[in-house]
Amino acid sequence: MTGKLTAILAALVFVSCAGVIRKPMVEITFTVHTTVPLDETETVFITGNSRHLGSWQPNGAALRRLDSLTWTGSFSFPKGTHLEYKFTRGSWQNEAMINGCITPPNSLLTILSPQSLSFNVDRWKDDCAALPPEITGTAILHRDFSSQFLENDRNIIVWLPPSYNVSAESYPVLYMHDGQNIFDPNTSTLGFDWQMDEIATRLIGAGQMKAIIIVGIYSTDARTAEYSPQHLGTAYTRFLIEELKPFIDSQYRTLTGPENTAVMGSSMGGLISFDLAWEHPEVFGMAGCLSSAFLVDHNEILKRVARTS
Repeated sequence: MTGKLTAILAALVFVSCAGVIRKPMVEITFTVHTTVPLDETETVFITGNSRHLGSWQPNGAALRRLDSLTWTGSFSFPKGTHLEYKFTRGSWQNEAMINGCITPPNSLLTILSPQSLSFNVDRWKDDCAALPPEITGTAILHRDFSSQFLENDRNIIVWLPPSYNVSAESYPVLYMHDGQNIFDPNTSTLGFDWQMDEIATRLIGAGQMKAIIIVGIYSTDARTAEYSPQHLGTAYTRFLIEELKPFIDSQYRTLTGPENTAVMGSSMGGLISFDLAWEHPEVFGMAGCLSSAFLVDHNEILKRVARTS
């Protein structure tokens, strides 16, 4: 009996140990070559969906400078890891671009054996922002507009209708999220813009829409949280209503009532646009919600609407 018990215990120990055997680690070396030399104060980072790369923090893992044009780093991952990654200079505002000024998709790699990978970067996002704007009509950029509620800064771009500078009338206002994407392809994270300037100019000229002011609110690294009512959405709402709208109304000739104030966005921007109009109809009388992310946070917005309908 003792012999059988010993054998059973030995088998259990073997199974237990086998259950915690870790996958072998595989080393991957990344080397980044930049077209333009970087200042000595600059660092190139790799970030991705692995904790070894900072779990998508834009300054996830610093690469080592070989010279002003070359950066490298070696990292070990469990064999079989499905890796997604990008390169930045420490912020999503200076992410590496491709084909000029197009934000690249995530690079993908299934890790099976050691590799050395090489990448060329000819432009960063902030380089694109510094290019001459390609905007139809008059647009005014307010840099680093500060919010005490969100404790951060962002750019605000204001597009004025063609008649603004030749008349004394006041105008309805459309507030749009992801403001860097709506007028100028050089600042757009998509590599192309929504062409709101061209479209509004054409429709206003054809008499198919009222002349309006369009306010583009740049998004930040905290975009997803700021556009979510369950996360930073409340602070973002206070930023719009208590800080940004009073500033716009004081600086421009606006019609300030809800019947003349709209908000618009896509995906998470569509979600927060709906939330703004639903919770604050006294401020935003209209909302444009494109491909809205209504299913995030366990359908919270849909459940809330159902409870109050």
